[in-house]
Amino acid sequence: MLAKPDDGKIRDTVAEAQDRLRSEVTQAALRYWLSTRGERIWPRREDFDPSEVKHLLPNLAVLSVERNPVDFVYRLTGTDVDAHMGGNLKGRQVGEIPNQRAPSAYWTTLLATAETGLPQAREIAYANARGDFRSCEVIGLPYSTHGQSIDRVIVAFEFRRLDDS
Repeated sequence: MLAKPDDGKIRDTVAEAQDRLRSEVTQAALRYWLSTRGERIWPRREDFDPSEVKHLLPNLAVLSVERNPVDFVYRLTGTDVDAHMGGNLKGRQVGEIPNQRAPSAYWTTLLATAETGLPQAREIAYANARGDFRSCEVIGLPYSTHGQSIDRVIVAFEFRRLDDS
């Protein structure tokens, strides 16, 4: 069972993420997560309302967390995510996708989000579907149905060329 982080650990992790994030998209996703969390450790799955973050939807992916074996399944992907990741990912398992499965930085981000119950922010270098090298700022945000474990991870992506500032 997941050890629930205390408020101090959540505050510290959020502060670190806020310092690390440069993109308005990832920062806005983190602010939304904080607003839906309220006084709870994690927001509930039903707290995520796409109509409240319409401007972020092209850059979001909603994944379910599978256990035994651990994997992540795309439930919703935005148009920008699909464009950069080579097509519609809905219904696909991350563990079956080259360059996303373990031990990739993306897989590590998803796994850390699900295992710690804390937001995870990082910069990931990758090659897009055309083979162009890019950089992607991501933040994985944990959601829970019953407050006992993480069963959804919502990821916000900001894609850019490596030479973009």
